[in-house]
Amino acid sequence: MYNSYKVKGSSVVVIGRNMETSLQVWSRDVGYPGDPWYREFHKMDNVSGMHYWRVTSKEIPLEGKKVYNPEMAMERVRVHAEHFSNLIRNLLRDKDESSIIMSPYDAELFGHWWFEGIKWIELVIRRLHDDDIVTLRTVSEYIDAYPPVDEIDLPESSWGYGGKHMTWWNDKTLDYWRKEYDAEKKALDLRTYIRYKNGKKRYIVQALRELLILQSSDWAFLIFTNQAPDYAEERYNKHYSRFLQLYLAVIDNKEISSNDVFSEDTVFDNEVIEDALLSI
Repeated sequence: MYNSYKVKGSSVVVIGRNMETSLQVWSRDVGYPGDPWYREFHKMDNVSGMHYWRVTSKEIPLEGKKVYNPEMAMERVRVHAEHFSNLIRNLLRDKDESSIIMSPYDAELFGHWWFEGIKWIELVIRRLHDDDIVTLRTVSEYIDAYPPVDEIDLPESSWGYGGKHMTWWNDKTLDYWRKEYDAEKKALDLRTYIRYKNGKKRYIVQALRELLILQSSDWAFLIFTNQAPDYAEERYNKHYSRFLQLYLAVIDNKEISSNDVFSEDTVFDNEVIEDALLSI
């Protein structure tokens, strides 16, 4: 998979993810972020909120983690940047100039889950920028330079377990989906109320905000992977409950005495939410 392809019957162009380079970062067993010298994300000081420890070993509990050493961590960043750059060079060495290596990663990984990841990206880009074999390009630049020739059938799939939707849709997440779908259906009722302004615009916008947070795919993901099922269930139930509270206040034209429901979650601009509802 070193080229782009047209999806049969459409104008969509796809490029396959290169597994050899992806595994260097994503693999739970051999990925760079699991290096013993990198900062441990999951252990945090209760007072300062700072992360003072390093991974040490994936096999030991948090209480066994050793103190973080920034100098050693940066040395490992340099080693991993060199390893990744050389891997790309070797993969492309015998390929023609139209060959591409696609290595996509979630932006939140770098600097968040993998604290040293931002520096790693910088060093990789600097090394590849000066490389005589590799050319760094955006996807658009590549497709403009080498338009796809072949077409492929692309079956329904995802990045989840088995390439299907089981990561989100499974027996453990049925309660979540029942509540999410119920909130979606009820949200459509609010269109009439926001058009005719019954004094509950603030309630309607906040209800839609709770719905948007409820729809986060992270809740089902955390339940299926067993990373934080209790936390996920607490969060989606809270947002569903708040949505119902706001929805009923609009439908029954009642007031909500507590301001907590409006002040705790304020993500997304009010006007954007209102415009989105009116456009449905």
